[in-house]
Amino acid sequence: MISWLWLPVLLLNFLDFMVVCSEPRHVNVFIVYSNDQFDHTKQLANAIANGSRSLTPNVRCVSVESANYKRDVLEWADVVVLGSGVFNGNADPSILSFVNSFDFLDDLSGRVGGSFATGGGAAAGLQPVLEQLNRALMNFRMVLVGGDSWQSGEGTAAVVPDAHIIDSETLQIAVGHGARLARVAAALKSLSPPPAPPPVPNVTNPPAFGKQWAATISANMTMVGYDAGLVIVNFTGECDGDPAQQKMNTVYGDFYTVLTRCDIGLEFTIAPPSRGGACSTRHIGRDSPERLCQACSCPFCVRDTNGSFTHGEHSGATTLWQPKQQLIVDGRKMVVYRGRATSTSAGGAPFDLQTDVAYSAVDGVTPTWVNVSHPLWVSTSARIDDYAAAVPPHAFDIPSSCNSFEFSV
Repeated sequence: MISWLWLPVLLLNFLDFMVVCSEPRHVNVFIVYSNDQFDHTKQLANAIANGSRSLTPNVRCVSVESANYKRDVLEWADVVVLGSGVFNGNADPSILSFVNSFDFLDDLSGRVGGSFATGGGAAAGLQPVLEQLNRALMNFRMVLVGGDSWQSGEGTAAVVPDAHIIDSETLQIAVGHGARLARVAAALKSLSPPPAPPPVPNVTNPPAFGKQWAATISANMTMVGYDAGLVIVNFTGECDGDPAQQKMNTVYGDFYTVLTRCDIGLEFTIAPPSRGGACSTRHIGRDSPERLCQACSCPFCVRDTNGSFTHGEHSGATTLWQPKQQLIVDGRKMVVYRGRATSTSAGGAPFDLQTDVAYSAVDGVTPTWVNVSHPLWVSTSARIDDYAAAVPPHAFDIPSSCNSFEFSV
């Protein structure tokens, strides 16, 4: 009767056979070592690397100072091999510190692990160091693989007194160990089902604010060397189809009003009654920027034209949105859309604008926050309160104080 203890050995021998009988699959082998003053551990690491390269070109062999868990282990390696000299009967603290950087929550159970060590004598700590390194790999549920010789069943060890070089027989054992590590990893990879395709994200554009809407906007704009502070405005807007026909009424905290009538190409600035109610008039596109009427918007808010947002009209850019998320913002549950507008057309000017739009989680359509930022330009953050999908009667009427200016409707 075969003892249960022999099953892991039989399994590994079977995996070796499977690789021989199937087409080879390239695997990624990562060898990391803590070196000593005579480069003994480095010599052994290079020999293991040469063995692995006989089966796969994808081999990284680095000193522990250059190793990174996320980059080298989690995101790349199929095989992880640890090597150390003997330091007072233990592995080098630097290699143990590297293992301590592994995240225990990550699933490394499909990886192959191995170890090697160098020391000044057969009874001077080589076996404990191999066991220490193997135990570290086992804690992360890796499949431990020794060499192809009885002399390297638990890992490759080299006895190198003083400054002597490692003998050729030991180096050959290390080569065999490297080859077997790659071979077993290839077999495991061939038995593993291909990864399932990632689910197709449910990406939708954020809802438009509405053809007519009104709200109180509390906003802040910052840029390098400048902070506008908090600005609060009452905004009313109407955009039914063509943005060039839009109407906007913005009342600032000091009660100055800016009435924008794109339908007649004029913008009116009206002083509050306490300051005489005087009106000044500007031609849009001549006295004030033409872009005022290129999108239905509000001060410090996202540029919203019939449901599209921050698209960089003059930069050949469109906004690509991520799947919506439910987040807690300012203590309230909200539905958040995050998008980035980047240049997409050939010859388009460089453009990179991040937009975050939040809506109430109650209905998913009532806007609550807008953040717009450019990494080298300006950032705005606007809170939207008292939103209503309607506008008061006569919201866009031109005051009599402005009628002295000649214009035609």
